Amino acid sequence: MLALSMGGGEKKQASSSMLACTKCLKKVPQESLSEDKQTCPDCRHTYINVKCLYCCAEFECDNNDSQKCSLCKNCTHNEKHFGKPKACEWCSLLAAFKKSPLCQRCKHYQKKYGDPVPCYNCKKDCAFDRNAGVGRTDPNKDDLHSSTSKGSSKVLCWVCMQTVKKSKLKSDA
Repeated sequence: MLALSMGGGEKKQASSSMLACTKCLKKVPQESLSEDKQTCPDCRHTYINVKCLYCCAEFECDNNDSQKCSLCKNCTHNEKHFGKPKACEWCSLLAAFKKSPLCQRCKHYQKKYGDPVPCYNCKKDCAFDRNAGVGRTDPNKDDLHSSTSKGSSKVLCWVCMQTVKKSKLKSDA
């Protein structure tokens, strides 16, 4: 904080608000926090984004332990309890644990959106039409996480959707 001297010996505090980093909880000036994850400069360089070997979900890993960070928390837990996973029948990701032929993501999407349809990009039967989901009350209402582009009927699977989102982020930056 800066101390400004005023006439007559008074000091007035020009306060820059101090906020806590979301990783280390250290108090830092608001301007030095990253806009997206509210992390301080030290933590920004400490954590890296890694893709899980099994489910392909991105997660943050400590840069010092990057050799050990190959699986997300869910896959690590499932591997300890159920052993090595098999390939999912629909999406082909190595994420089908137990004796189930489907990964947790495909099971969840099937319950929520119904049976899979062919993906526009990879042509596998692993995309779920989120606009025609089970229990959907208003089919005209846009879904925040819709797998279809606005105004088109291109239904993408989760893997292709992540690729599109990542390429869109890179092109915007």
